Amino acid sequence: MAQTSTRIPLFFSVDDRYVPFLSVALTSIEAHANPADQYDVYILHEGIAQTYQERLLKLATSQFNIRFMKMDDTSLGKKMGGDQAKLRGDYVTLTIYFRLFIADMFPQYDKALYLDADITVLHDIGDLYRTDLGDKLIAATEDTFLSHDERGTRYVLEALGMPTNEYVNSGVMVMNLKALRETRFSDVFLQMMNQYHFHTIAPDQDYLNVITNGHIKYLDPSWNDLSRTPPELVPNPKLVHYNLFRKPWHFDNVKDGQYFWEYAKDSDFYPDILKIKADFTPDQQAAEAKKLDEMLDYAIQITQDKVNFRTAGVKNAIPMA
Repeated sequence: MAQTSTRIPLFFSVDDRYVPFLSVALTSIEAHANPADQYDVYILHEGIAQTYQERLLKLATSQFNIRFMKMDDTSLGKKMGGDQAKLRGDYVTLTIYFRLFIADMFPQYDKALYLDADITVLHDIGDLYRTDLGDKLIAATEDTFLSHDERGTRYVLEALGMPTNEYVNSGVMVMNLKALRETRFSDVFLQMMNQYHFHTIAPDQDYLNVITNGHIKYLDPSWNDLSRTPPELVPNPKLVHYNLFRKPWHFDNVKDGQYFWEYAKDSDFYPDILKIKADFTPDQQAAEAKKLDEMLDYAIQITQDKVNFRTAGVKNAIPMA
């Protein structure tokens, strides 16, 4: 009996720095993909070098259609660029926000996957796409980093005003694009962002959590095995996510780093990645190691803000049905 084919929209959002690691992510996805499925891969960006685009396109196949969308070429990109100061000038790139507008930009799709580029996939990602969302806006996994850290727990409770076990990581999502459009999610986000300019440690992720809280389907943690997730919690990961600051292309002995290198060897960017690792100096490693504590210290500062997500009472901005 022939397998039923599913067309899967798959979105990434990157800049030049993350293109080599995106190539590893795509290599791992293709290695495990059900041959019956078809993928529409969209890479959202502000200006990826043409040579990088050409090298990534080597991964395109009859099963994987890869397209680049430069956000400056869209009315949304121009709007976001014009509002850059409002979208917090202390963040280096706007690419982190692009995922929040996928529903509006791609009205032809009712459902999609969004993945960060710093991942390695160990299972057919089509199974994740086939998650039954029901009437939920997104499906994602609990962010086990913040829920297993005292300062992180305080931040989620006191700055965002939500239980830590309800806070999700936005780097791996099944998105109900139809419902996001119907609830005018992007309008709610822009209004909240422009009205309050909350301090955050994870801007897009924090807004996403606060707005969609109560409308989230929680996935098994094997679909997003985060860098600081206790190994006993996810003994058999389906997707490894090298989030935060300890990346396998910067450090040795990274948790689950062997999976990254297994697929990096098959990537066109393998020589580039080896050079990135070789060029990352001990001083840079020391500075990187400090960033986690600096971020968590900043999180505690935010809990003292007179106006934050919790004190402004903006949780559940999209009412429950």
